[in-house]
Order: sequence, then structure tokens, then C-alpha cells
Amino acid sequence: MKTFNKELIFEDIRKKTLDIIYSGIYNDADAHISLMKDFYQKNKKPVLLAYIEYLETITRLKKQSTDISIASLRKVISLFKKYKQYEAQSRALLSLTTQLNKKGLYSDSLQSILEAELISIMHGGIHSVCYSDCIAKKAVVYSNLGQFEKAIELYHQYLSLPSLHELNKNTVSNTLFNLAMDSITINDYKNAITFIDQFEQYNKQHNIQKPDSNFVLLLSKGELCIKTNKWEEGKDYLFKALLYAEQLQMPIRQLEAHIFIAGMFAKKGSPLYDYTSATLYFSHALTIAKNNSYTHPQVLILDDWCNAAIHADDWEHAFHTYKEAREIEQGIKNVEIEKKIIELEEESKHKKNEFESRYDTINNKKMMAENLSLYQHLNDALTQISMMNDQQNHIAKNILSLYKSKKISLSVYETLNDIIEYQSITASILQTLLQQFDTQYPEFTRVIHSKYPNLTKTELLIAKLIKLGKTSNEIADLMNITLKNVENHRLRLRKKMCLKRNISLSVAIESIDQHH
Repeated sequence: MKTFNKELIFEDIRKKTLDIIYSGIYNDADAHISLMKDFYQKNKKPVLLAYIEYLETITRLKKQSTDISIASLRKVISLFKKYKQYEAQSRALLSLTTQLNKKGLYSDSLQSILEAELISIMHGGIHSVCYSDCIAKKAVVYSNLGQFEKAIELYHQYLSLPSLHELNKNTVSNTLFNLAMDSITINDYKNAITFIDQFEQYNKQHNIQKPDSNFVLLLSKGELCIKTNKWEEGKDYLFKALLYAEQLQMPIRQLEAHIFIAGMFAKKGSPLYDYTSATLYFSHALTIAKNNSYTHPQVLILDDWCNAAIHADDWEHAFHTYKEAREIEQGIKNVEIEKKIIELEEESKHKKNEFESRYDTINNKKMMAENLSLYQHLNDALTQISMMNDQQNHIAKNILSLYKSKKISLSVYETLNDIIEYQSITASILQTLLQQFDTQYPEFTRVIHSKYPNLTKTELLIAKLIKLGKTSNEIADLMNITLKNVENHRLRLRKKMCLKRNISLSVAIESIDQHH
């Protein structure tokens, strides 16, 4: 590991770190990121922290899942947008497109590219490196969407841009490779061969090592030669691809090579047709697929093997391969169904929890509203009693004033004073009774209010006093109203409670409690 100069300015460290990351030397990149963190500690600039987070995200892309990578990139994109770091925002958007492509979210990927392209045009112009990379990324997305002609047009546009794309030789190499593959897909074999040659020459000229792409090219060359009736040459390329796959020690590539070779020998009417050899390579391919749990390729191999057996009149073998392929296919469907059932169960559980949570929230809000309403009723009643006390005190003062001014006699004064004192005492008793009632029957007010919401404050107060066992005379005394008024209120209570003639109001109210 190199010894890094900690006196390097932040911008130099950032650029060097990006170069190292794109070269794939992630350990060195981690060391540079540590330097950037030291720099941030000294400068305390939030924009530096955004760059650090972006670089850490890029280095983690190889190690983390696609979902985590997408979430991290979205976060740093918003940070760069906030701090107006436009080039970095464009780069992060392009990194996001790669992860979205892995998930098969091509529409979202295209949207991110177009956003990056717009930013790069506005802040760097069409001559910027970022703009040229947007063109290359856009071509990849169109290729994934199956719009190969559009993709090829964009690849050519990228290669025709000023020498800016030379700054990213890896992208140029990928572009030539993609051009070759898409040309094969649309059966443009002549151009495909041209692009394959250009790809090999470019990689050799710039010392670019791409083992996986080299394997694909060997397969592609073999396929092209066979399609253009260069049988022996095609056979040589396919066997070279198999040997190369074994050197790479990549089972999936070995599987592909065996399938291509088996297909070559199974091609009826070709000079290479050899059913025995085709059977041998189909068998090898199936073994590799089973050993590595490649379920879908097993169906493909067995179906191709079945067709080869039919052409060779090997009906017994054709029947067995077809039967095995259908059994595997049914197994895949069963696994997918089970997976779907688990997903639906999880979704159902989530929706149930969400519903219960919403129900509890609504119920709590309803309870709070009811309690607030009851509290308001109680508060109004206590306020009314307090006002009555104040009024009685005011009357007592006026009577005393009349007596002192000798406008009323002593006997009249004493009589009036006794009446006011009595009313004050009954009001105090009533207030105490109500407080005791709410302690003894905390749910009564809510229950009767919910059952009979049209009761007035006076009717509710009389219902409480009836619940406490008070007679009509006692209620009249406590409330300082006439007995006739009490009877009228009781009659209205009966009507609002819809009581039949044979049912006592006292019994009906007594039956209302917190457990009703």
C-alpha cells in the first residue's frame, strides 16, 4: 500500500479516489476515503461529507445488494442536488442507472439517464465527458428494452463524439462489445464481425483485460461462423470457448459452451451433425446445471435434447427428456406459486396490521372526542354552579346593603339571608355530589350520552341525581327549582329514552352503568 500525502487538497484526493474506484482497486480507494474524512474533520463543510458518502457508496456497490445500492445512491443524489454539485449529481445518476438495470427497472433507468443528460448539458454542454457517458448508458437501456436499432444508433453516436470518450476507455470497450452483440441479435453478421475485430484491437491497444467478454466473443464468433456456413472454423471457436470457460472456472460459462457445442452437433443437415456427440455434450451440460442448481437451464437443455432425439428417431430418449423437462417445469411453477403465496400472506398480514392500526387510531380519536365533549359538559355544569354561587353572594351583599340603609326590617333581612344561605348550601352539596358521582360512576356520562345524545345539561344532571337515589323533592331542593319543573324534566327524559309505561325511569337509569 502506498503512503499517501495528507497535504493533498480535497479535490485532488477526490479525483484520485474516483480513478482508483473505476480501476477496481477498492482497498486503495478506502485509504483515500479515510484521507477525505480527515480533510472533512478539519474543514467541516457538508458538501465534502456528501462526496465522501458518494465515494463510499460506489466502493460498496460490488459488496452490497442492489436494493441497498439504489437506496444509498438516491440519498447522495439528493445531497448533491442540495449543494448544487451538478457533475457529481450526474455521475451518481449514471451509477444509479446501472443498479436499476440489474433489477430490470429499465424505464426508471432511462429516466435517471435523461435527468443526468439534462444536467450535464446545462452545466457542461454536449462536449462534457458526462454527456458522452449518458449516450452510452442510454444505448444499453434501449438494448435491454429490445430496441436494438435505436441502441446501435446511440452506440454509433457515442463513438462519433469528440475524443472525450477516450477518457473512459472501459466505456468505449463496452460500446464496441455491445454493438457486436446487438448486431448478432438482428442478424447483421457482417457488421457483427467488424465490431468484434474492433473490440479485440481496442482492448489489445489499450491493454484492457475482459475475460468474461472474451469468452462471449469466442462463442459469438463460433455462432457467426456456423450461421455463415464456416463449419470447421465455427467448431474451433466453440471448443476454444469451452477451454477458456474451464480456465475461468466459471460453471455458468462452461454450461453455455456445452450447450452451444451440443447444439452444433445436433444441427440436422450440417456437415458436423453427430447425434452421439450431441448427446454427450447435452449430458455434460445437464450435469453442470444440476450440480449448480440452475433450474431453468435444465428445461432448455432437456427440450433441445428431446428435439435432437426426435430428429435421430430416438423416441425412447425423446420421451424421457420431454417428461423430465415437464416435471422440472412444474417444480419451478410450484416454487413460484409457493413464493407468491408467501408474498400474499405477508402482504395480507401487513394489511391486517395496517387496518388494525388505523382502526385503533380512529377509535382513539373517537374516544378523545367523546371525552372532550364530556369534559366540556362537566366543565359547563361546574361553571354554572360557580356562577350561581357568585350570584347568591352578590344578592346577599345587596340585601345586607338594604338592611344597613334601613330599607328593609331585621326580620325580612334574616328571612332573605336564610334563603340565600340555604341555596348556597344546596349548591355546594350538589357540586360535591356531582364530583362523587363521577368518581363512583366514571363511565356513566359517556354511556348515557352515547345512547341518548339529545339530552340537555339539565336532563343529564337530573339523571345523575336519580342514579344517586334522590327523590323528586330532593332534586327540586338541590337544584332550586319547583317540583313541577322536576316532573316535567323526568317526563322529557322518559320520552327521549323511549321508555314504556310499565318501566320505571329510576330502574332504567339504574341499569345504565360503566359495564352497559
